[in-house]
Amino acid sequence: MDDEDWSDEDFSEPEEPTEEPTEAVEEAAPEINLNSSTKEELMKIPGINETMADAIVKYREKNGPFENYDDLDKVKNLKREQIKTIKKWAVL
Repeated sequence: MDDEDWSDEDFSEPEEPTEEPTEAVEEAAPEINLNSSTKEELMKIPGINETMADAIVKYREKNGPFENYDDLDKVKNLKREQIKTIKKWAVL
């Protein structure tokens, strides 16, 4: 193995950035409000089809606004996995 001449290599510390570092930005989820969104808007939530969105709207019309995410357990046709997704995509 040949010895290479490393004398010309720059092993100094990298320069500090002059600008503020930008934080990694997660893909922003749309803010869908469970208490005011239409059926069509609710269907923008991944995994929420027309039947589920309709059930959310009907529950809300009958029982009033959702006070917390646990209220979603009372909505017909919603499963635990779908409720987890709704929590990520929707606000109260």
